Amino acid sequence: MSENVNISDRAADKLHKEAEAVSKLKGSGYPTGIMRELSGSICSMLVRFCYQEEDFAQAVLDHKDKLQTCLEKIVKLSTRDKPVVSDLDAYAEAVRFYIPEGKVTMSCRVVIPVERDDDLLDLGALDEEPQGEAVILEFPLLED
Repeated sequence: MSENVNISDRAADKLHKEAEAVSKLKGSGYPTGIMRELSGSICSMLVRFCYQEEDFAQAVLDHKDKLQTCLEKIVKLSTRDKPVVSDLDAYAEAVRFYIPEGKVTMSCRVVIPVERDDDLLDLGALDEEPQGEAVILEFPLLED
């Protein structure tokens, strides 16, 4: 690879290649089928983080283990008592795989519709229909 390719591009390329390798794993049962299913979404999220933060991209490049090992750790979050792992828990585990002290919080953008007054729209008093206002809600992951 040429040296003019930035760190985020190199990390993204690494992750995409590793995700492609996971997608080609043979077998349909546990845990292989689950890792294949997770590889695309986890890879996409990690790539986004690489483009948002060069330190994260560097951690991905420096990490000796591959994405498959990361996915194995995510699959192990599922237990008999807690068989389903949330996306947020999976993303948090993926971040901790590359940066052990890393934490993930989530922001949701909720669009709250404004009251619609069809009479005003019909009379042409409004140029366009009101779309609502986005409100950002944040919440931390709960630590077990």
